[in-house]
Amino acid sequence: MKAIVKVREEAGAMEVKEIPMPKPGRGEVLVRMKGAGICYSDVMILNNKYKGRVPVPIPMIMGHEGAGMVAELGQGVEHVSAGDKVGLNPLWGCGQCVNCLNGYPNMCMTWRHLGITCDGTFAEYRVCRPLWRTSCPTVFP
Repeated sequence: MKAIVKVREEAGAMEVKEIPMPKPGRGEVLVRMKGAGICYSDVMILNNKYKGRVPVPIPMIMGHEGAGMVAELGQGVEHVSAGDKVGLNPLWGCGQCVNCLNGYPNMCMTWRHLGITCDGTFAEYRVCRPLWRTSCPTVFP
């Protein structure tokens, strides 16, 4: 599959790369990405000006806003079906700290974020846990 990857530390070091297709593991879904937004955070990461809690790992698939269609279910996934249209939640916490338990995963000290702490949405497919996604109305083909 194709993905937009920040390949090196230098500003602007971005390439469209052919990478292996991800496979959903237990409790995960494979989403065929149908759209992804680009925002100022992406530009800042590309130009090495992003200042976040943690360093951005390189190489990394960029992008943290996206929507698509469930293409494949991992073992044990029951509350979502292949073909469901979904939007991806780009950020999640540990689920166990005070901030997560009070509904503030963005304040979790070990939060993860698509396209910032791990591979993102600028790819043809993305594996995610069902809790990272939200069902979408029929707004894209």
